[in-house]
Amino acid sequence: MSQSNNHFENFIKPTNSDWETAAEKELNGKSIATLKFFYHKSVNMPPIIFPDGKVQKLKPILWRRNITSQSGISFKNEVIIDKNDIKAFINLDIKNFKCHQSIQNKLLFSELKENFPFCNWLIENQNELTETGVDALKYQHISSDHQDDLDKITAMMKKGINRLELSKGTFEVLKKEAENICFSREINPNYLFEIALGRAQRIIWRNILKAYHLENPSPPLFLSILPCTEANDQFLIEATSKILAASIGGSDQIYIEIQGDDTNIHLQNIIQIFNILKLESGIGETIDPTAGSYYLDELTTKVAHQIWTKLKS
Repeated sequence: MSQSNNHFENFIKPTNSDWETAAEKELNGKSIATLKFFYHKSVNMPPIIFPDGKVQKLKPILWRRNITSQSGISFKNEVIIDKNDIKAFINLDIKNFKCHQSIQNKLLFSELKENFPFCNWLIENQNELTETGVDALKYQHISSDHQDDLDKITAMMKKGINRLELSKGTFEVLKKEAENICFSREINPNYLFEIALGRAQRIIWRNILKAYHLENPSPPLFLSILPCTEANDQFLIEATSKILAASIGGSDQIYIEIQGDDTNIHLQNIIQIFNILKLESGIGETIDPTAGSYYLDELTTKVAHQIWTKLKS
């Protein structure tokens, strides 16, 4: 009997060409290049990714504020909610609420915060978010209206840089400004691309802060917004994909965004999707669950490179 501890040393290790040959047989002679997928006009991926020993591997992205994404409700416009609505959300394990500040609902939110002090209230006032909880913080809320995903993140990064430039002073002032920045963006249906976008924006922002000599900064708050439209079977499937992609991509909080009169939509089903994923999928047990996936690491690298190029242009 062999004394070797490596029980797999006699197995033939397949190469990239072996996989390509096998794939082309299944394609009835067509080139494997026909399986290339274009996530973006400037980001295309081959169907097979093998590690390249000459290229440094992407390290796990351990930099995030919350390991497990928190769920929340975002009220898009003017809202009319009462204590019973909030109690219903709390019963579904929702304790984060994002609202627009206005004259009409200013008194309402003051009353709700007084009645539910253990909830976290993100009150949006122009470009600023005020978090009212145990500790009151003011977040500089950064989002973008660009339709293109890469342009959207690029615009948010530029706004973040402008915030840092405006706050240049002592090191402590700059550090505090960086800690109180909040990025938010809407999640789209493209599952793998959304994961890569979430990971890439963390890499980009971390590198930006290093350029300001903030070597060990606290992570910003990354929010993902999931618009709630008419509920049907297709939307529930789409919501599952979006929530999972946002969680794996590194969102700290995932907000289901509703109109003021949309509380009759099947919110309970969507919220329970989040709870089931959190409790049964194990996505909250590791910070970067896709680290080591050759495909997603390559896609993240390409996305980050494209954003970085846009920032420098």
